[in-house]
Amino acid sequence: MHGRLKVKTTAEQKAEKEKERQKKLQLFETGTQKIFEKRKLKEYDDEGLSISGQILQANPDFYTCWNIRREILSMLKDQRTEEEFQQLSQEELYLLENCLRKNPKSYGVWNQREWILLFMPHPDWERELQLCNRFLDLDERNFHCWDYRRFVCKHSNVGPDEELKFTLKKVEANFSNYSAWHYRSSLLPIVHPSSDRNSVAEEILLKEYDLVQNAVFTDPSDQSAWFYHRWLLGRGEKPLKLNLLLVSRRIKRITVQFTGPVQKPFIQNHIQMTVNDEVVEVLWKAPSHLKFSSPVWHCELSEELLKGQSELSVTVNLTDNDGHPVDTLCCYLNTGTTEAQCTTKIQWCDLFRTELSSVTTSVLEQELESCKQLNELEVDNKWVLLSCVLLMRALDSQRFESQTLEFIDHLQKIDSTRKNYYSDLRSRFIMENTVERLSEGDTEIVVVNQDLTTLYHLDHLVSMKVVDLSKNKISSLVPACQLLCIEQLYLDDNCIADCCGLEDLPCLTTLKLRNNCIKIFASLKPLEYCPNLQQLYLSGNPVCQENKFREEIKGILPCLGFLDY
Repeated sequence: MHGRLKVKTTAEQKAEKEKERQKKLQLFETGTQKIFEKRKLKEYDDEGLSISGQILQANPDFYTCWNIRREILSMLKDQRTEEEFQQLSQEELYLLENCLRKNPKSYGVWNQREWILLFMPHPDWERELQLCNRFLDLDERNFHCWDYRRFVCKHSNVGPDEELKFTLKKVEANFSNYSAWHYRSSLLPIVHPSSDRNSVAEEILLKEYDLVQNAVFTDPSDQSAWFYHRWLLGRGEKPLKLNLLLVSRRIKRITVQFTGPVQKPFIQNHIQMTVNDEVVEVLWKAPSHLKFSSPVWHCELSEELLKGQSELSVTVNLTDNDGHPVDTLCCYLNTGTTEAQCTTKIQWCDLFRTELSSVTTSVLEQELESCKQLNELEVDNKWVLLSCVLLMRALDSQRFESQTLEFIDHLQKIDSTRKNYYSDLRSRFIMENTVERLSEGDTEIVVVNQDLTTLYHLDHLVSMKVVDLSKNKISSLVPACQLLCIEQLYLDDNCIADCCGLEDLPCLTTLKLRNNCIKIFASLKPLEYCPNLQQLYLSGNPVCQENKFREEIKGILPCLGFLDY
């Protein structure tokens, strides 16, 4: 037995590790107690730095300890010469590097590093940039380091054009570097801006398509490049404008619709309205359930403005921050006219997508052809299929409508965990296509048996009188609160469980909700705020089997003229 190495048993190893852990824990607790005592006594000295440094090397995420070090360093700065404090700051940077080796993704360490660099007399930003390079070589998706790199570039002479070159280098080294793609998307609009808001110069954008195409053909299943590809397709942001102005004597209301949602402070500060050439101050309201941000807003038309007026002229100006009009809509009600509206002349293809130049259209056609070729090789690749869908939508939503829906149906089959997402996406595209096909003056829209799961773009139907959404899979009516002029709403054969969203529809006279999922009377309570509701169809709902059903409905809607149950 002599000369042979004794092998420790598992129990012995475990006991020894526990003993070592307890020893470290005791030292950690002793040091923590000591540093808190010194803080309480306001003893900010080198000993406090030493003790806190040992604690933080053991646990870099002890955020309070970093705060204590800031307090100590702040006091020592006034007590040391500039040269001495510069040396002390360098030691702090070395400590931080040791802590980062232990935990490269510690919020406290990266925050402390930013603080000391702004606090020290002579920071070396070039060295910090090299440090970022080393850490990103070790872990190219360390978002803490990417964020720190942006901080360093902001305080040094590194411009966004140099950083854009850096992202290209990182992307070409590894197409799967999502952080580099993301950083690139934030730099391109700065380095190569176009006249559109938050957009990129067209010639640069076309080169980006080549770059991303190389990436997706290299690894079609990698999501990083596909996400960047989606960003390229949705690059443009349309300016906010007025889309519709509706004036109604019947309900004493003026309604405006914007091309995008706005908040109440915005509309109060940037909308100027005149009635018969007189500026009027009004209180704008959004439809129920959209109180904070909405594309549709309305105000009451006072009796004083209506009284004795044979003609009514309403002008709404959208103003900039200086009060200058940037968009205007005017609406005229002649004698005896109860309602009139004015809409912006927007091409159907510009409602939901950005108008493309001939060059961009040609490039996107080539992109679509490439994606379809890739789809032939990767039949069940969801990223390829989804990109084909987005490209077809960007090019011509009407021409590719049936093919788009086919691709989405296939996506639902191969990516079942996101089936609901694709169902909602399909619903959005169907509603967009339907709205695009509307003609000026249309007051009726029919979207029946289309498997709609969610109601999109109902702000574009604010002036509709008749809407038929029967035989779909709609479960929520909350977006319907934007149908401010609706008179007849058909929702038979859906999955509706309550009427939230239908309150405060002043023109609603007929509502069909047959064969839905309404189980209790409380689900019908929102209808009591529809003052002109005359006909209600509810047969086929579980609630119809309740005792005293008719009496309960009459209690909620005493003026109801016809009830089908």
